[in-house]
Amino acid sequence: MLLCVDPRNGNILWQKENSFQDISLTPEEQKRLDFERKELEDVNREQGVLDKEAGLLRKKLSDGIDKEETQKRLDELKKQTEALKQKRLTLPLAMKFRKPDMNSVAGFSSCTPVTDGKSVYVAFGNGLVAAFDLDGTRRWIKLIEHPTVGYGHGATPLLVGDTLLVHFADLVGLDTKDGAERWRTKMAPSHGTPISVKIDGTEVAITPGGAFVRVSDGKILANNLGNCGPNSPVIHDGNVYWIAGGARAVKLPTTLAEPLKVESLWKSTCKGGDYFFASPVIHEGLIYVICGNRMFTVLDAKTGQLVYEDRLNFGTGRVYPSIALAGKYLFVSADNGVTLILEPGREYKEVGAHQTGRVSQFAVFVGKRMYIRGYKNLYCIGE
Repeated sequence: MLLCVDPRNGNILWQKENSFQDISLTPEEQKRLDFERKELEDVNREQGVLDKEAGLLRKKLSDGIDKEETQKRLDELKKQTEALKQKRLTLPLAMKFRKPDMNSVAGFSSCTPVTDGKSVYVAFGNGLVAAFDLDGTRRWIKLIEHPTVGYGHGATPLLVGDTLLVHFADLVGLDTKDGAERWRTKMAPSHGTPISVKIDGTEVAITPGGAFVRVSDGKILANNLGNCGPNSPVIHDGNVYWIAGGARAVKLPTTLAEPLKVESLWKSTCKGGDYFFASPVIHEGLIYVICGNRMFTVLDAKTGQLVYEDRLNFGTGRVYPSIALAGKYLFVSADNGVTLILEPGREYKEVGAHQTGRVSQFAVFVGKRMYIRGYKNLYCIGE
């Protein structure tokens, strides 16, 4: 579901559902899909019978009963399961249009919509991508492929000119005009969102996995330069930063001559022992970082050296939303709805806090208002 909300009062101006049923198929494709779905139902039914028997056999094996015969039968079931797996490969349409597993918290709507001011582009965790005019008229909808990351898809589409980059299994470049696939690049997906930069007049996407990808054709120009896992890289003053448990900074090249040469500036570490879901903020030479278990770290952007670290008091909350900088303050939120307001600098200084319902998205600031998407509500805080 995509919703358009009036920022003045929270009224819903329009809302649009997006589902597999909205995908247009030719009569031949529809006929093939109907046939494959029936075949897939039979395969899944047979798989269910095998899984049930295998579960009973594993219990029998753990109890030490007829070990040799039990293991022999388990091996047979394994071969049958592999045969069913190969059968599914012969049903590409049914597999593509099946509903993927959905994380109970993330759902299918973790991605943030993006806009160029004329259209809105949105991706969903079931592999659907759609484009809408600002009045809610859908221009196109495409089923790209099922996500392959665990815990639900979270990477937001990246809009660069007339190309929309989405990353469910492969990194794919779509034409914003009609959603047609321009290129596809094999690359492991991430929960984090790529960012873009222009180098020597060429648009380049920089991924959480440390790749430089040319937007025009999807060519990988450099790879494995850093890794920030479920958050996004940050560009500041001509440098790129990947900040997680292992942190790294490199200098942006000024040309794209191949082989691409990227200068490493420093490597560092951030404590926490948890995932770094939140993207960091860089402000006046300092990098502000927080991991899921509330460990807050400040690094020197020039050297990567530790300035200070502290475990923030969010109660029982875990930190998923990215850090936000608005005005002269940092806003750091946890999923229990607690937001701490901090003063940037080389020493920790908390100046305030506020509480909403449960949240997982970072705050968006417009003027003197802060908008926060919660699990069940959209909040507006401000004057």
